[in-house]
Amino acid sequence: MSARPAMRLAITSLVEVSDERQRPTAILPQVYGNPPVECDLNVAQADWVRQHGVPQSLIDAMQKTAQDTGWQPINPSGAATYPGPPKTVDANPHFPK
Repeated sequence: MSARPAMRLAITSLVEVSDERQRPTAILPQVYGNPPVECDLNVAQADWVRQHGVPQSLIDAMQKTAQDTGWQPINPSGAATYPGPPKTVDANPHFPK
């Protein structure tokens, strides 16, 4: 069993929920997609993100992985589906040594 990451980054989508009159009623953050695209950070990397933000090169790598794998948001009001195994992005090349 592997240790839990200090921080996990994931590609998500904001989903607007409407009432029966099609008026926006809420925004649901963190709607995950299929396949999941994730990046686990160790303690030093998580501390770096807290101080400096997520490196742009890591954001770009995660977006490219999502595009390359055909990532689509999971419908939060639809049937529960197994999103498949996650696509993991290696954080190491995106942080200073």
